[in-house]
Amino acid sequence: MPIYRVQLNGDPADIRTLREYLTNDQVAIEEDGNGHFLTSPDFQIYQDYRDVKVRAGQLVEMLNGIAEVFFQSFQPVSRGSVEVVRPDGTRATMLELEPVTAKTRASLHLPRTDLEPNDAEDALAASLTDQNVLEALHFYSLGRDPVTLYKVFEIIRHDVAGGDALDAMGLSAKDERKRFTHSVNHEKALGDLARHARLGQQPPDNPMSLEDARTFIRDLLKKWLTWKAAMSANSTDTAE
Repeated sequence: MPIYRVQLNGDPADIRTLREYLTNDQVAIEEDGNGHFLTSPDFQIYQDYRDVKVRAGQLVEMLNGIAEVFFQSFQPVSRGSVEVVRPDGTRATMLELEPVTAKTRASLHLPRTDLEPNDAEDALAASLTDQNVLEALHFYSLGRDPVTLYKVFEIIRHDVAGGDALDAMGLSAKDERKRFTHSVNHEKALGDLARHARLGQQPPDNPMSLEDARTFIRDLLKKWLTWKAAMSANSTDTAE
């Protein structure tokens, strides 16, 4: 049967970060003279390369989301063409007209000092089996506007059974959580970007800026992913 792999486009430093810190037996990155390629056993269950492309897109979203949460200087990579290796050894690239942006930052050859590899690796393992994590990272990858930020918040809040549970678990502080929800919802706090045009409530006394809201969700995601990873590891240890 054919073997599929999917090209990755982006800054070599960021792809190297993924390769070194966010791979396991379910997600791997290969490098050869033709570039960097994402591989996964998941790809091999498909007969149509378009299905491989869809699954690769999901995995790239997941990798980008985890890396952006744990590695502050990381910039997202993108999915490229699907390559098929046939049983006879011949290769074919399924070309599609998609924009490719490859940026090389000045920090390319500088040592990274913001890496937290253990937490990120554990988060990857949990992400592969948890639908809530996959959905949260999907919305996080779509942008950092109030609507998508709030969707990430809703998924996390639902996963732990409510806002009070978030506070009790140490994933958020009640005052900051309420400040976030009030700010992203109220037109007087974030103007045209707010989730509502007429909330019908008084605006927050100390509204969050959009950048503050992004930082709140990034920190919340980081704590939640770390917690999910610990829960996953505990479940594995108990099963053994």
